[in-house]
Amino acid sequence: MELTVIKNDLKRFLNLISLSGENQIREALFDIKKDSISTYVKSPTGNIGLYASLKGEFIDFGETGIDDLELLSNITNIQDKEDITLKLKDNKLSIASTKTKASLILRSKEFIKNTPKKDDIEKYTSLSSGNEFNISKDDLDRILETYGLIKSETLKISSDNPKSVKFLFTRLDNEIETVLDVKKEIKPFKTTVNSYLLFLLKFLGEATLSIKQDVPAILIKHKKDRIETNYIFAPYGK
Repeated sequence: MELTVIKNDLKRFLNLISLSGENQIREALFDIKKDSISTYVKSPTGNIGLYASLKGEFIDFGETGIDDLELLSNITNIQDKEDITLKLKDNKLSIASTKTKASLILRSKEFIKNTPKKDDIEKYTSLSSGNEFNISKDDLDRILETYGLIKSETLKISSDNPKSVKFLFTRLDNEIETVLDVKKEIKPFKTTVNSYLLFLLKFLGEATLSIKQDVPAILIKHKKDRIETNYIFAPYGK
C-alpha cells in the first residue's frame, strides 16, 4: 500500500507532535484514514497530552505505531520532492529520496506505551473549553521578552478583568508582569504553570488558550492549513 503526503505538511505535523526537552515524544500510535492521519499521545512527564490531525487524501490503513518519530522527521527533511510517497508493506514503512532510503518498523498498538485514553483527552478538552483568548505572534514576542528579563521556572497566568490577562514571572522575591488585552470577554481565573508553556507557544507562533478556574487543565488550540492540534497542559495549581 502507498500513502502520498506533502513534505512540509508531514514535517510540520511531526514537529507539532514531538515537542522537545523533557517533554519530547519519541513514539506515537497513528490512525490512518482516507481523509486524515491523527494521533492521541502524551509526553514522558505526563504534563502534556495532545490530539493532532493532518487532513488530506490518504488511504484506509487503520492504526499503526511508529517508535522513532525523530528518524521519520529527519528522513522527511531530506526528501527532494514536494510530494512524498510512504510505502506500507510487510509491517514496514519505507520512504526514499533520490539517494537515500529508510525503513521503519510499524509497531502494534500494544508496543506503543504513551497513548492516553482518548476519553480522557476529550474530557479535559471539553472541561477546559469556553474561556478562551488568543495570543498572536506579537503578543507572544512581548511575553517572551518579559520572561527573558527574569527567566523564572514558573509562570502565573490570571485574569480579574474580563478584557485582560496578566502574565507574572517571579524569581526569589522579585517579580515582573506584563498584560495582554483580549478582544472577547473572559471569566476570572488564576493558575500557575511551568514556563515550558511559553516555548510551546513560541513554536506554534500563535494559539488560542482556554483557562477556567478550578479546572486542572489548560487547553491550547492551534489550527493552520491542514493541521489541527489540541494540547492539554497540566498546571501546578493556583
